[in-house]
Amino acid sequence: MVPFARVALSNLFKKPSTRNFPRENVEAKPGYRGRIAYYGDKCRNCGMCVKVCSPGAITRTVTETPEGKDIAFEFDLTSCTFCGMCQDFCDEKAIELTADYHMAATDHKDLITSGVAHIRVPKGQLVCGEDCVYCTLCARKCPEGAITVDRTEKIWSVDHEKCTKCGTCVSACPKKALSFGE
Repeated sequence: MVPFARVALSNLFKKPSTRNFPRENVEAKPGYRGRIAYYGDKCRNCGMCVKVCSPGAITRTVTETPEGKDIAFEFDLTSCTFCGMCQDFCDEKAIELTADYHMAATDHKDLITSGVAHIRVPKGQLVCGEDCVYCTLCARKCPEGAITVDRTEKIWSVDHEKCTKCGTCVSACPKKALSFGE
C-alpha cells in the first residue's frame, strides 16, 4: 500500500500526461491520413480511385449535361480504411487525405465526403496518329481497359463503348500520337 501512496503523492505535483481535448487542439503527426478532401475542379474522371478502393468506400455517379458530364463522387468514411491508395493513384491530385482526425459523429451523413467534377467531354473519338510506336503505355494506363495494342501486328484499337474520354491515355503517350478527333 505504501508504494502506491508514494506514487499518488508524487503525481499530485506533476503536470498531467494527457491533453485537455477538445479544448486544447492537438496537431496530427506528419504523414497522418485523416478525413478525405476531394477537389472536383482537378478531377478528370479516370475512375482509378474507385478501382483501387478495396473496401468500396468510393461511389461515382455520372450525369450527362449539355456541356459534358457532372461526375459526383462520394467517399464513405465509415467504410474507408484510410490506406491512401485513392490519393496515390490520383494523377491529378484531386484526392487528399488531410490531417483532420476529428471524426466522431452521431449522424452518418457527417462521415460522408462528396463533391462534383464538371467534365467537358472532348468531341470526336479517340484516334492514334502515325507517330505511334506501339509501346502499350496507353493501354496500361487506361482505367477502363478500353485500349488494346498488338505490338507484333502493329495494331491499335479502342472500344469506344468503354472509353470515358478521360484523357489518361493521351497524357501517357510518349509520342503524343493520341488525340480526340473526328
